[in-house]
Amino acid sequence: MPDTKPDLNFDESGVCDACSNFSDRSNINWEERKKELLKVVASFKNESNWDCIVPVSGGKDSTFQVIKMLQLGIKPLCVTSTTCDLTSIGRKNIENIKSLGVDYIEFTPNPSVRKQLNRIGLQEVGDISWPEHLGIFTIPVQVAVNYNIPLIVWGENSQNEYGGPAVAKDSKILNRQWLEEFGGLLGLRTRDMSDSHGIDPRDLMPYTYPTDEELKKVGVSGIFLGYFIPWDGLSNALISKAWGFSTSSKTISGSMVDYENLDNYQTGIHDYFKYLKFGFGRASDIASMHIRRGRITREDAMEITYVHDGKYPFEYLGKTLEEILEPIEIDIEEFDSICDRFTNKQIFKLDEDGNILKDKNKRPIKLAYDNWSMIGLINYGMGNLGSVRRTFEILNIENKIINNPSEITICKKLVLPGVGNFSNAMKILNNNGWSEKIIKHALEEKKPLLGICLGMQLLAKSGTEGGEIDGLGIIKGTVKPFNFKNKDYRIPHVGWNSIENIKKNSTILSGIENGTDFYFVHSYYLDTNTDNKAADTNYEVDFCSVVEKDNIFGTQFHPEKSAKSGRKILENFANF
Repeated sequence: MPDTKPDLNFDESGVCDACSNFSDRSNINWEERKKELLKVVASFKNESNWDCIVPVSGGKDSTFQVIKMLQLGIKPLCVTSTTCDLTSIGRKNIENIKSLGVDYIEFTPNPSVRKQLNRIGLQEVGDISWPEHLGIFTIPVQVAVNYNIPLIVWGENSQNEYGGPAVAKDSKILNRQWLEEFGGLLGLRTRDMSDSHGIDPRDLMPYTYPTDEELKKVGVSGIFLGYFIPWDGLSNALISKAWGFSTSSKTISGSMVDYENLDNYQTGIHDYFKYLKFGFGRASDIASMHIRRGRITREDAMEITYVHDGKYPFEYLGKTLEEILEPIEIDIEEFDSICDRFTNKQIFKLDEDGNILKDKNKRPIKLAYDNWSMIGLINYGMGNLGSVRRTFEILNIENKIINNPSEITICKKLVLPGVGNFSNAMKILNNNGWSEKIIKHALEEKKPLLGICLGMQLLAKSGTEGGEIDGLGIIKGTVKPFNFKNKDYRIPHVGWNSIENIKKNSTILSGIENGTDFYFVHSYYLDTNTDNKAADTNYEVDFCSVVEKDNIFGTQFHPEKSAKSGRKILENFANF
C-alpha cells in the first residue's frame, strides 16, 4: 500500500501494517477462533427475541455475514441504513438478502436532509458519502437499543484488512471509540450540522450514536466477524453469488472487479476523491489484497491499478456524473473546483502557475504512479544492460531491469539501451508488446525516457537499417547510414569523439561543456530537426549526437562507457 494512506505504518523492512496483519494470520488458530465465535453467539441466544443484528448494505460482505449466521443456527434481524443514491442492482441484492429467510428492517433518513449532508460532506471534507458512512454505524446500533438486542455482528475490521494503528487491528469489538477514531467521521461532528449549517437537530437523529447509558442498559456489544474467520472479499463474493447475489456486467469504474461497491451511484465520486487525496483508489486496495493472497503478481497489479485507479467519474454504473450531482445542486464546474481543492499537490504534477496537470481524461498526472522513484532498464534482448546498470549503481541510483512490458508502470523513468540492427530491434519491440508501453510512458504519461545508442535511434519516426521500417515515432526524424566519400573515415564510427553546439539550458547536458569527449560505436545516425537536437558531433559530417525534447532524451554515444562525463549525463537524467 502507498505511504500516503492515513495511519498506515511501515516497519524497518518497508512492510506495511496491512501486510503484517495478513502475515500474522498464519499464526492464528482459526479452529479455536471459530469455537470462540460459537461461544459468543451462544451466549446471546434468545428464545423470545432475535439473537443478533446483522447490518446489511446489500453488498457481498453483508450477504456473506447473513449466510454465516444462518449456517450457525443464529436468528438475525437484518438492518439497513438506506444508501444515499441506491442503485437498481443494490435494491436487487437487498431483496435477495430478504429471500435468504430473515427478518429485515430498512431505515431511510430524510432524503432532503441527506442531500444537504451529501453536499456539505463533499464541500467541506471531500466525501460525498459522509452521511452514509455515519448511518451504517449509527442506525444498526439505534435499532439494537430500541429492540433490546445486545449483539451486533459486523463484517471486517477495516483497520486490519487495509492497515491502521495496532490498537484498532487487534480489536474484535466495534464500540464508540472505534467509530469515533476509525469509522469515517473525518473531522466533522454531527452537532456541527445544526450549529454551523442550521439543520434541525431532530433531523440528525439517524446520524447520532446512542448514549453510553443507553448502550449500557441493553448491554450492546458489536463484534467483527473477520476476527473469528479468515476474511476474504473474493471468497465472500463467490459464496454470496451461490446464494443469489448479483454482480455487475462489467468491471466497476475505478475498481478492478465486478462484485464490490454496487449499491450507491455516489461511490464513484467517493473513490475518486480518495485518489485525489492519497494518490490511490479502490483498485489499489483490492489489488493489494490479491497480492497478499498470492493471486496476482505485484507487476500485474501495478499495470491494473494504473489503468483503473483514479478514473474521473464521468459515470458510475450507467448513471452520468451530471445526474448524480443534480440532486445536491452542484454542477460540473463547481465539482471540478472542489476536486482541485482537495487534490494533494505533493502527489500530482503542477504547471508553472501551480495548476494541476491532467491527462485527456481529466485524471491528475501523478509524480510517480507507483510511489517509486526507480529507473527501469528495458531488457528486450538487444541492450547493453550490464554496463548501464553498474554505472547507475556506482551513482547509488535505484534501478531495475524490466523484463516484461507490464513492469514499465512500476518505474518513474525508463532507459532504452540498444546494440545492433534497427529493423530487428523494432520487430522485437512491436511483437512483444514493448512499443505501445514505451510510447504511452513517454508521450501520454509524460514520464522521462532516455535512449542510448540504438535506443536513441529507435525513438525516431523511421529507420533504413535492414529495410525501411517505422520506429517508435517519439522523435521526428529518420535513421540513416553514414556514406563517406573520404575513405579515412571508417564505418562503424568507433571511439572517443567530442560533442559541440550544446543546446542552451539543456537538462541532460547540464554541467557538460562543448568539446567534451564521449565513447561512440555506430554506423547509422539520426537525421532530425534542430528543435530536437541538444548537441552535434562531427565525423566527416555533423550529426545529431544528443536529442532532448521535453521529457525525451537520447545519446548516440554510450554514457555508461564514457567515464566521468557519461556518469554526469546519467545523473542528470536521474535527477530530472
